[in-house]
Amino acid sequence: METAIKDGKWVVAKRGRPNYQRRAAGEMNNTETLFSAYLEYQLRCHDIQARSAFEPITLTSGRRSYTPDFKVTELDGTVKMYDCKGCKLTKVRRIPRPHIEPQDRLRLEIFAREFRKYQFVLTWMHRNQWYEERIVP
Repeated sequence: METAIKDGKWVVAKRGRPNYQRRAAGEMNNTETLFSAYLEYQLRCHDIQARSAFEPITLTSGRRSYTPDFKVTELDGTVKMYDCKGCKLTKVRRIPRPHIEPQDRLRLEIFAREFRKYQFVLTWMHRNQWYEERIVP
C-alpha cells in the first residue's frame, strides 16, 4: 500500500486494478465488434434472416432491466438475444467458458423465464472460434 498526503491528511492509496471507465451506451468492445462482423458474414451467407444494431432493446421486469448485445432472427423465425462475453479457461481441463458473474447469469435466467418468446444465448470467442451457450429457463 502506498500513502500520500491529500488535503493535509495522510491517505492510504489502494493498489490493484485501475479504475476503468465504463463504455458509453452504444459503444462496442473488441469481442462485440468481432461478433458483429461474424453476424454480418452470416447474414450475407443467408444463414440468418435478420440482425439488429448493437443493443437494440432494453427488457424490463419490475425493477430489473436487461439490454442484450444483439437481436438475431433465424431463418425459421426464432428470435435470439445474444450477449457477448470474454473467455476464461477452467482450471481442470482448460475448457473455454464465458466470463460472466454469477449474479449476471442469474439475471439472464430470470429474463429467459419471463420472456419465453426469445431465446437467450451467451456467446464467447476462443482461438478464433465462437462458442454459444443457450440459457434455459
